[in-house]
Parts: sequence; C-alpha cells; structure tokens
Amino acid sequence: MLLHHLIAFTAAVGSVSALDPLKDFCRLHSHRTAVFDRKLYIDGGFVNWAPLTASSVNETGSWLRVGNFDTPDLGFLNQPTLAKNESIPSVSSGILWPDTANKIIYAYGGEQEDSETPDERLWAHDVVYNTRNVSTPERILSVGQASWGAGATASDKALGYCYGGRPTNATETTILSTMIVYDI
Repeated sequence: MLLHHLIAFTAAVGSVSALDPLKDFCRLHSHRTAVFDRKLYIDGGFVNWAPLTASSVNETGSWLRVGNFDTPDLGFLNQPTLAKNESIPSVSSGILWPDTANKIIYAYGGEQEDSETPDERLWAHDVVYNTRNVSTPERILSVGQASWGAGATASDKALGYCYGGRPTNATETTILSTMIVYDI
C-alpha cells in the first residue's frame, strides 16, 4: 500500500514538473509586465494549470517569459522562457519598470508566497546580457516595498511610479495612499 502511494506521489510530482507554462495553463494572473523594445516581459504571478477545477490552487510562477511582438505564433505571441535562478524571488502583484536608455528592467515590490521575510532589494534584468543584478537603494529600504499598486513608467524622464497598493507580505490589509517615484 505504501509503495502504491509512493509511486502515485512520484508520478504526480513528475507530471507537475513537466507542465509547460505556455501550453498547460488554464489561467495566468497577477504577474508583473513591461513592454520594452517591442517585447512583452512577463515575470512571476500565479498559474492555474489546466483543467481548472473547484480544487485548483494558485501556484507561484517562477518564470520570466518574453514575447516578441514581431514574431506571432498562431495569433499568440511566441514566449520563450528566460533563465531565472532560484535566488531571484518569484512574486505576484509587483511592477516592472523598463529603463529604455540603459536596456534594464527593474523589478519592484510584490508578494512572495514562499517567504516569511520579503526580499526588499530592487532587482534589475539586463536585457542585453540577459543577467540579473540586485541593488539596495536606501530610498527603497526606507519606504519599503508595496504590492497590488498601480505601476507606470515615464521612459522619457526615466521615472518609475507605484501608487497605492499595500505593504508587501503584510498580515493586515492596510491600503497605502502614497506614491513612490523611483529615479531610474
């Protein structure tokens, strides 16, 4: 009996790891996105695997996908998954701020489902070299990170904005009435 359950568990784990975030999903939501050089960058968020049932749960997406607007694939963007090592937090409800002059996308805020202590650092994805770097500007640490806020970028002024939301990984549902302006 134990062997039967072990085999069933191993098969289930194997099937979950083989799921493709572009083919086997029913719903992707709460990710952070940015458009940069005619490419759509999609980071993290939640996935509900197909088929969607009453017992389906939100799983944190650990992928960084990029869709090129110039190469459509049957009416949907071709979205290869870029490498993202495990030290980079996978979050939902954060913001991506593209810095078009320096070819960098900054990742701000968001909820980390698998962590008691949120990562307060500002991550940056270098588009040219496909690398991730981290910085800890004092102004971000003093304000703290937010999730579920409204994000925008003024590329011509090199400014990233986050309005409202709530404190990242907060146990209470305090809504922020502030705007963070980040000088990219």
